[in-house]
Amino acid sequence: MQQWYQCPRCGAPIAFRSRFCTNCGIRLTWPTQQQIPPPVYQQPQQPRKETSKTSPSLIGCLAFIAIAFLIGGTIFALRGPISTVELLPGNIKQYENRQPLVLTASGKQVHLSNNPDAKAVSFAELKSFIREDTTDVGLYLEGMRDCVDFAEKLHNNAERAGIKAAFVAVDFVDEEIGHALNAFKTTDRGSVYIDCTGMTLVLKLKSILEGNLNVLRNDTVAYIEQGKRYGVIDIDKAESLDYGFYVEYMQKFDELDSMIDNYNNEVAAFNRALGGRTTLAEPEYSKFKAWEANINGKKRTILELIGKLGVPFEPLGIVEAVEIYW
Repeated sequence: MQQWYQCPRCGAPIAFRSRFCTNCGIRLTWPTQQQIPPPVYQQPQQPRKETSKTSPSLIGCLAFIAIAFLIGGTIFALRGPISTVELLPGNIKQYENRQPLVLTASGKQVHLSNNPDAKAVSFAELKSFIREDTTDVGLYLEGMRDCVDFAEKLHNNAERAGIKAAFVAVDFVDEEIGHALNAFKTTDRGSVYIDCTGMTLVLKLKSILEGNLNVLRNDTVAYIEQGKRYGVIDIDKAESLDYGFYVEYMQKFDELDSMIDNYNNEVAAFNRALGGRTTLAEPEYSKFKAWEANINGKKRTILELIGKLGVPFEPLGIVEAVEIYW
């Protein structure tokens, strides 16, 4: 049965593995994460000693189920960035105690509430605050709440908690729609961009129905570099703030996709060779058991890598300019 997903920009239905949205034309990056079902098969019985050459052993009608690994359905029309201010000296404008001329989804001008006693904190303290803050669990609702609203709320929550924060506006090359997020000055990691934009109702319900509860939180660190695609990583997986780390992180998903394709091909070959048989005699039985062990080893490697990488987010446009309002 054909699987359908939602375009991260316009919300139109798109088929899995489509490279471009047929409605708005945005380039799509697959795959998007799903739960990987465990192999379904019956444990084989040991051959009886008295008929070891010909006695059948139960393998099961289906030894394995292929993995369907999908990446990317958890990003929205607007997401966010991180990095140090020094990365874009010619493309970043900073303002002190100035309200940004940016409108929320409902048409109201953004209002930043600054706390004169707010100060920079360590990255660990910032991360703890971001994880406890509930801004990211709100729904992204077209015309009611978008990235601007999320960035305004997180800024004001942080300042109220005594943490110095900024509202950030990002423009993309040849794109009419930009993005809003937040920046923080940390005592040990420099300036950091944080994006807590929530997900749409459709995507949240889809994630719940598919059992992907780990994608319901959207606290991310974002990576920005002029002329390069803007991307984000779950804050718990962001081991480095350098853009090069983001590039390597995304390359690992490409490697993971290749590993899963290889696994699925191996599973298909196994099932073809088994041919629906439920009993095997030696030496064929031992051959299939060795093959089975090899496939299980590949599956364990895939699951370990998924656990290490976490949930991937769809990158946005090419960064052109950044404005920061402290």
